[in-house]
Amino acid sequence: MLTSTTRRKRAATFLALAAALTVAAPAVEARPGGGGSMGSRGSRTFNAPSATTTAPTAAPMQRTQTQPTP
Repeated sequence: MLTSTTRRKRAATFLALAAALTVAAPAVEARPGGGGSMGSRGSRTFNAPSATTTAPTAAPMQRTQTQPTP
């Protein structure tokens, strides 16, 4: 059977561990960038990239098929 001193030590250890985890969790979330970083472009990933000199305009490919000669 556990003595009251042993129970208090276990309870104090448990509470200290719980307090440490409670304090550590928000500290991990408080990083520069607000945690919304998704790479070098960040949240602008869903926007189209700006035009460059090699690809000034974006247009769909034009596919033509030659008509068979009778």
